Amino acid sequence: LLNASNVVVATKSGTIRFNTTSGMYEGTIDLGTGITQGVYQIKVKSDQYLRSRVPGIHTLTKETINVLPEAVLIAGDINNDNRLNILDYNILEGCYSDLLPAKDCTTTNQALADLNDDSKADQVDYNLFLKEISNRVGE
Repeated sequence: LLNASNVVVATKSGTIRFNTTSGMYEGTIDLGTGITQGVYQIKVKSDQYLRSRVPGIHTLTKETINVLPEAVLIAGDINNDNRLNILDYNILEGCYSDLLPAKDCTTTNQALADLNDDSKADQVDYNLFLKEISNRVGE
């Protein structure tokens, strides 16, 4: 959460879930009582995705559910450093397996390299990574 001067005023965590009906991730984040009513920029980050700014400037009202527009998240940040680079590629390549077992893959890396959440790191994840690689750094 950034104020009008683009200064981070709060970092909050929450849970997002995939809505199979809408095909979108949805979630609720409790900002607590320390946030004053006002105008903010909002950025979101999730494991395997680059941080992204929610479009627009948002007026947040206390004790109200503030509904935000959708934000596009860029997949492929396998090591969660907010960059798509060779480090992410190396983890994906080590966990990649279509027919043969993965070359060098921990259980944790296997879950992170599975970008489309189908329990395997395969050509679908590789293609998704290649599609997103032009977006090098999150906001």
